[in-house]
Amino acid sequence: ALKEFAKKYCKGEEAGAFTAVDPSNGGVLVLASYPSYDLTTYNANYNSLLKDPAKPLTNRVLYGTYTPGSTFKLGMAVAALEEGEINENTTVNCSGVYTRYSSYGLKCWVYPDQHGYIDVKQAITVSCNCFFCEVGYRLGIDRMNEYCKIYGLGQPTGIELGEAVGILAGEENNIANGLGNWYPGNTIAAAIGKADNAFTPIQLSNYVATLLNGGTRYNVHIFDSVRENYTDEIIEKYTPYVASSTPISNYSLSVVKEGMRTMIYNSYTASTYMKNVPVTVGGKTGTAQT
Repeated sequence: ALKEFAKKYCKGEEAGAFTAVDPSNGGVLVLASYPSYDLTTYNANYNSLLKDPAKPLTNRVLYGTYTPGSTFKLGMAVAALEEGEINENTTVNCSGVYTRYSSYGLKCWVYPDQHGYIDVKQAITVSCNCFFCEVGYRLGIDRMNEYCKIYGLGQPTGIELGEAVGILAGEENNIANGLGNWYPGNTIAAAIGKADNAFTPIQLSNYVATLLNGGTRYNVHIFDSVRENYTDEIIEKYTPYVASSTPISNYSLSVVKEGMRTMIYNSYTASTYMKNVPVTVGGKTGTAQT
């Protein structure tokens, strides 16, 4: 299914990952990494698989760490709303370049065009960099990362199969890895999913699940139950494990979910693909340079 999706929507791409997590308990609904390989011919084809530039031996869902890009903005919106730094009526003027720091002018993706004055719902819909740079400035890296840890970004998901932890950019990461000082310009880059931020696809799924269920982060699990042979009686059942729980207000959730909904139905980026889905859909695209 992932291969067919990639052929249809990801022209020119040779690799990808697709994940889905149940927000009510952390259960894996979909976990797919492409390209993959045939276990029946694994030994015979091992050398060619090892040399394949598309890296079919890498499980991208669990061990691929990628810059999140604008998918990160959902968490920043919730954090800013919860902290009272913005509300649904707060506007920021996008002139095409964020210029609060004269030595660090970060461009919006529409540059040389501009979004003008824009609120948080609109900023999610059109993915305005300038709006979320300002959000990063108002929050600061410490508060940003407090929320990111609540969401599970840069944290183990708990899945039974093993995984990469990823990187949560900030002063803590810089000190731990000898990366030098953390500057204000790094904070605004981090706020739009850049800097050193790098997460696995399964982390990103659980991050969005945590947002949408109101702040309860479950361990991700692929194990459901053990049944007795012959009788089919369940002899062991997985119990959902809450890794952390920090309530997110209904107000913040409703604002962000509306931005996610309009992003799907009013944005050319996604509406082309999702407008005929027979349920209400919300989403957020993300594009990183690397």
